[in-house]
Order: sequence, then structure tokens, then C-alpha cells
Amino acid sequence: MAFNSVLHALWYLNMAASAVLFIRLYFQRLAGIYPFLIAFFLAQSLEQILELAFGGGRHLNTYARIYFAGQGVKFVLVILVVLELFDRALIQQPALAIFGRRMVGYVFSIAVG
Repeated sequence: MAFNSVLHALWYLNMAASAVLFIRLYFQRLAGIYPFLIAFFLAQSLEQILELAFGGGRHLNTYARIYFAGQGVKFVLVILVVLELFDRALIQQPALAIFGRRMVGYVFSIAVG
């Protein structure tokens, strides 16, 4: 089996897993609780679909633009997902949540810098 075939199979498997996870989160009514997580899965799926469509040899510039734009959007969404999960985990301890959110903000600011 050629490497390209394995790559495409893994790509489709990843898209299917993202779709299943999104559907499960939606039907368990967790989509409203974790909107940034849902946005991350949608951005990931959209990026993969566009990369698959423009992954040919003639569209390397378009593929690169999709990849870098997708990575930028997903980087921001990952930060928001971490903050969202942090808030949900510490909903009973507001002072600890404020301190932790501030520390996570500092760490992400340093990482971006």
C-alpha cells in the first residue's frame, strides 16, 4: 500500500472521528456549554476539507495559505478552549479560577511573545 493511500485513509479517519465527536457533543447538549471547543472542531474539520481539496501539486500556494491561516485560527481557539475548560473545572472556586485564568494568560502571552 502506498504512503499516499495511508495518508488519505488517516485523513478521512480523522475527519470522521471529528464529526462523530461533534455529533456526540451536540446530542449530549454540551455544545452550548463548550462553544469554543465546538468552534475548534469545526475549524479543524474545515481546514482538513480545504487542505484535501487543494492538496494537489498545482495548488501549493493555496494549500500553504489554508494551512497557515488554519493554524493561526486554531492557535487562538486552543487558548480559548483551555480558558473555557479551566473556568468549567473551577466554577466552584471563583478566587482560584481568577488566579488560574490570570496565570494561564501570562503563560500564553509569554508563549506568543
